[in-house]
Amino acid sequence: MQTIRERRRPLLVRTEVRLPATLLQEGQPNIDVRLMNLSPAGFMAECLEPVAPGTNLVLSVPGVGSLPAEIRWNHDFKLGGLFHFELSTRELRLIENADAEFAGAGTATAG
Repeated sequence: MQTIRERRRPLLVRTEVRLPATLLQEGQPNIDVRLMNLSPAGFMAECLEPVAPGTNLVLSVPGVGSLPAEIRWNHDFKLGGLFHFELSTRELRLIENADAEFAGAGTATAG
């Protein structure tokens, strides 16, 4: 399997999401983030903690699992990451479904 860096591809379509996730780094505290968009190659997230570009970590997405990635940029409480391996269609659908469920839970009312 080729890594993202080994492929030369045009920019991929991004899917807008608003899903909580966690950045995991060995020996470091977990960092809560909110995914804002993603593509098969990477993601953008809101993040209140500084994470240096070049940092390798794992993006943990509820209902999807652990996705190894590298932080490419960090600016104004947002960061961008490049997945080590391109996400499959199945993984993208799982994230989209988790996002829809999370959004639906936020609009549900007690009755």
